[in-house]
Amino acid sequence: MIKRDNFLEQFLDCDCYTLSNYSDISKLGRLCRSKHFLQCKVDISDTAFLSALLEQQFSLIETNVQLESNLTNVEFLKSDLNLQIRPVIAKDKQALSELSGSAFTNSRFHVDPKISNKSANDLKRKWTLNFFAGSRGFEMLVAESNERICGYLLLTKIDIVSAAIDLIAVNKSYRRKGIATALIEKAKAMCAELGFKSLRVGTQQANVTSLKLYKKLNFCVIDKSHVFHRHHNTHE
Repeated sequence: MIKRDNFLEQFLDCDCYTLSNYSDISKLGRLCRSKHFLQCKVDISDTAFLSALLEQQFSLIETNVQLESNLTNVEFLKSDLNLQIRPVIAKDKQALSELSGSAFTNSRFHVDPKISNKSANDLKRKWTLNFFAGSRGFEMLVAESNERICGYLLLTKIDIVSAAIDLIAVNKSYRRKGIATALIEKAKAMCAELGFKSLRVGTQQANVTSLKLYKKLNFCVIDKSHVFHRHHNTHE
């Protein structure tokens, strides 16, 4: 299936599509004359699909790693930080708009050389603010230090037993201080209280720091996939 992505079109100034199935590669010809962007996520073991994408001028952007933590026996890590982790409130919107527009550097949109940093930052900002519009996630947590928001975490629901960390970001000036750990621990506790049995999260295989943190917090790798992009007549 080739599906139109109206959200991405707000930032990439072209027609945007998601390719989901190997069988739909034959339909790509109809797009050749249009200015477009295509994205595709493929299991790392699907060699036939991977080869076909490369033949169609797709570029490998990242290897995505999915991890999961069992919430049946949540252990709480104590922190000595002068830090408050709380649910987001309406007046946090401006601070989160600023933070989300500058905190991400490793996303597939930021590492794609054909997408400008401005477009990638604007995309992450809109993605975050969609929570306030009621169109993304069921809960957002913020980390506040000395009345300043220095990090946040957005939760989404996968199904009745699993939730996911959709976004997590920490202000560059506050990193390596345990803020991400505090946010994740609070999210795990909240999800357990809501009846979820597991919490999932995705990151990049190249993001060694994040992988180490998630494994330290009892997340285990459950899946890996390659993410491909194709730009046709686009000039970011």
